[in-house]
Amino acid sequence: MVIQPPADPDPPFRAQIPQLLLLAGIFLSSFLPRVILAPFLLAIEESLHIGHAEAGRLFLLISAGVSMGLLCSGLVSSKIAHRQVIIWSCILVGTASLLLSQTRSPLLLKSCLFVAGLGGGLYFPSGIACITSLVNAERWGKALAIHELAPNVAFVAAPFLADLLGTGSSWRVLFALIGVLSFAMAGVTGWKGQGGDSHGEPPGLHALREIASLPAFWMMVVLFGLAVGGSIGVYTMLPLYLVTARGFDPEAANGLLTMARLPGVAMALVSGVVADRLGARRAAFLFSLLTGVFTGLLGGVEGRWMAGAVVLQSVLSVCYFPAGFALLSRIFEPSRRSVAVSLCIPAAVLVGAGAVPSLLGILAEQERFSQGFLLLGGLMVAASAVSLLLGFEPPQGPKSTG
Repeated sequence: MVIQPPADPDPPFRAQIPQLLLLAGIFLSSFLPRVILAPFLLAIEESLHIGHAEAGRLFLLISAGVSMGLLCSGLVSSKIAHRQVIIWSCILVGTASLLLSQTRSPLLLKSCLFVAGLGGGLYFPSGIACITSLVNAERWGKALAIHELAPNVAFVAAPFLADLLGTGSSWRVLFALIGVLSFAMAGVTGWKGQGGDSHGEPPGLHALREIASLPAFWMMVVLFGLAVGGSIGVYTMLPLYLVTARGFDPEAANGLLTMARLPGVAMALVSGVVADRLGARRAAFLFSLLTGVFTGLLGGVEGRWMAGAVVLQSVLSVCYFPAGFALLSRIFEPSRRSVAVSLCIPAAVLVGAGAVPSLLGILAEQERFSQGFLLLGGLMVAASAVSLLLGFEPPQGPKSTG
């Protein structure tokens, strides 16, 4: 990815806020299709006459699309500028979402979900490149914090909208709105969009082979895959689990999920401070361990204890990522970091946001839903020790601890 410096050496940050909010809106519209299914999963099953296992595989398809988009983003952005990639990403998400709102066919539903994921995967690297071309480096933290509001808003908005509109056929209305929003974002970006005039760089085959041959890379894939599974994977299947296996009303399940996700933004910031204090390795171990414990508790508790387990699991599930990205950066030398991320994250998304919901759906159909959460929690607890085994590249510059 080529980072283009801003034309103005010191543009006022407030002048770039409208552009940053535009990019956050695009990120929101591309992220919503990945999570909006969760509170409507029971209604989608009834509407399309599919079972829990097939419903779980829907998340595998959209995650496969996201992973494919991330892997192809460097190649696409090497041919057209990042801003054009963003526009085409919006068009893909918008088209797929509008078709989703009308489909009566499981096959078309699956195809559209894959295309929506593909568009979302294409967006992310170009969106980051666009932000870094608009804002000076010393302000990247604030700019990226505005951009990262999008997934946290999506996590809260999905169950809230489901509770507000009802969990019947309103999922079709929401996909139609996402489609209209995506096309509107494409139009505004083409008309008023700034930044992102540079092109990306596709990763070389030699670098890909070199990184894929390292055991540390596959350890990080496992850790990130389970972390994504504990966050997005659990989120996508939790409403269905609460209703079918724990006797919650759909409205109560969505209300609980909304409340549980509200502290997510603040906890992500707090976990970053903790990672700086403890070091990336110890913080990654701690958050992976705690998230695993409370993920397992989702399958082992009932009644009033369930609400507490849902809230604590949701809060802890977002904490791993600041430490995880810091750990990933410390493992690989600077010349290999971007390639390592471009390989690790698609694989983690496919595992955590695709395979985990698919597995939970299969177990749900066999009436072993709770055992799925116990299994996932146990894997996270066992894998947390991997964080302590990873070695670091020698630090560049001032000495730091991990």
